[in-house]
Amino acid sequence: MAEPAAIVVEYSDGDVAGVVEDTLALYVWTGDAWSPAESTCTPPASPVLDDAGNRVTTSVCHFSRFALFGEPKEKVYLPLILR
Repeated sequence: MAEPAAIVVEYSDGDVAGVVEDTLALYVWTGDAWSPAESTCTPPASPVLDDAGNRVTTSVCHFSRFALFGEPKEKVYLPLILR
């Protein structure tokens, strides 16, 4: 079994302006879909989100394409009414 490697992704507040910051997580491309990066290890590792320091840290057991994803902030659309 391979030893896990820690990956640290730093971001700015502007990078995640439209995202709920506490939902950020690192994902890996499996060839068919994006999967949480921590699931690449056995047992799975728990990611650490430092939203004050704008950093996500997780362990992975193989390297591939990685991306940082999070849930989008809800947008409020107000109807325009003309008379």
